[in-house]
Amino acid sequence: MSNDDSPIHRTTEPSSTFEQRMHPAAIIADDEARPTTARIPFATGELVGGVYEVRDALGQGGMGVVFEAQDRLLARRVAIKVSHPGVDPKFLRLEAQAMAAVQHPSTVAVHALGTHRGVDFVVMERLYGVTLRAYIRRLAVSRQQMTVLEITEILLALADALAAIHRAQLAHRDVKPSNILLAPGNRVVLMDFGLFVREEYDGSLGVAGSPAYMAPEVMLGQHRPRGWHLADLYSLGVLAYELLSTKRPFANTDVKSIAAFHAAGSRFSISAERPDLAPELAAVVDELLSPDPDARAPSAEFLVRQLRSVRDSLAKQPPRAQSRPFTVLIVDDDPAMVAVLAACVMGISPGARVISASDGQQAVERVRQMLPDVVLLDLQMPTMNGIEVCMHLSAMPLNGRCTIVSVSGTAQSGDMQLLQSLGIVHFVSKGPDLAERLETVLRPLHRASQP
Repeated sequence: MSNDDSPIHRTTEPSSTFEQRMHPAAIIADDEARPTTARIPFATGELVGGVYEVRDALGQGGMGVVFEAQDRLLARRVAIKVSHPGVDPKFLRLEAQAMAAVQHPSTVAVHALGTHRGVDFVVMERLYGVTLRAYIRRLAVSRQQMTVLEITEILLALADALAAIHRAQLAHRDVKPSNILLAPGNRVVLMDFGLFVREEYDGSLGVAGSPAYMAPEVMLGQHRPRGWHLADLYSLGVLAYELLSTKRPFANTDVKSIAAFHAAGSRFSISAERPDLAPELAAVVDELLSPDPDARAPSAEFLVRQLRSVRDSLAKQPPRAQSRPFTVLIVDDDPAMVAVLAACVMGISPGARVISASDGQQAVERVRQMLPDVVLLDLQMPTMNGIEVCMHLSAMPLNGRCTIVSVSGTAQSGDMQLLQSLGIVHFVSKGPDLAERLETVLRPLHRASQP
């Protein structure tokens, strides 16, 4: 196997791929997966279970397909997952039951399980966002990286999710960047319970999981009874190593090479890669990466306490004193419209600082370099459209310090609903009276930004 992020010996649904600009909850999986040609069981417009109106097929893998649907009773969007014909539906039911057993902001909510025309389906919450894998790649392209505090916040959210999963006597077994969704509101969601196992399970499952993130004892077949939770913690340690070092573990190596690495008792060490890290954080990560399960944190709850202490220490570091004017980032590929919007901003807020970006990639880089107070975002742009920009910005820890305003002349109702799902509530249409409409939105935002 040449890709360290691809799972092996899966016992349930394999990876899925999804349309370019949106990701449904609970089905984000391996970035390299490709859709299959299996027959799609439900048609667009079909009313599933008498309640859920199918809208679009969001993606499919070798054993199942996921749809976006409208819940007619509760008037909300949901995601519906079904198995392909011929696939034992027990896998879908077991995965749904495992997900439903865990209630946590960093896991996916399951709404219902049912059967329609003889096909089992599970109804889940519909989330939007980007996978951590996609976010890492975007940063690499722009030669940027997350701050240590941002990384610690992500690890803390995942450790807390694992604590909830382990309390339910389950283990996830596939913690990795492509199974983690960065959603609006700084929500970090652990996806895909397709490889879960009950903690008390003592039988042989073979080698299952994604090799690069697999604990040594699992890879070598030396797993001990009731030790699955420690394997999850090792996977989280590998993820921490990758985020902090910006190096993907075991890049382009096969399973045999990884097994040989573990058989030799080798280990990663973030202390060696990042000697500048706070000693307490380096110690936590190196402990998680121990080849000996007993040398790792004894539980996810214990790890949460460790990471919370690290996070609080990092957050207490005084920020650099800075005083800057009200800052507005204009994202539009039309120079004439940029000039018009800039003039409107200066007329509304004299002394404001106006910067611009001509495409989505540049916009994301600008926000990471210097967080503006407001982003005026055009939806219709080449390469990376406004919806995609919103998804990437929603994955950043903006913490309410940056407001995104959609500025478009051709926004469709579907786009507006999607933007609202991403937490975008301000919309300004181009055309006559643009300055007046923009003033209605910008003036309160300017006042709110003042100390």
